[in-house]
Amino acid sequence: FLHVEAPDESGHEGSIKNKIKAIEDFDKKIVGPIIDGIKKFPEYRILLLPDHPTPIKLKTHTSDPVPFAIMGTGIKAGNFKRFTESEAVTSPYKLEGKNLITFLIGRKI
Repeated sequence: FLHVEAPDESGHEGSIKNKIKAIEDFDKKIVGPIIDGIKKFPEYRILLLPDHPTPIKLKTHTSDPVPFAIMGTGIKAGNFKRFTESEAVTSPYKLEGKNLITFLIGRKI
């Protein structure tokens, strides 16, 4: 479990520049190395998601659906083009937070 606050804080500031930079840094410095390292294991799964949206225009949290990505052993790729809030709204995969862990580990690896 890892929580990074930088994208959320940038949303509260209303800074699109800082939010993009925070997300790019998170991808490059955290997600990328984790994915590179975990592939050394014969079986693995990763769940990636924000805890809530913080739209730049509103500068506050909303209860809109959040995008999530799951990868690893036994997970089939979805047909999504982007990891965004708007993609999450249109996704057929809508899960309540309490069901995400079951969805992540509930399938046989």
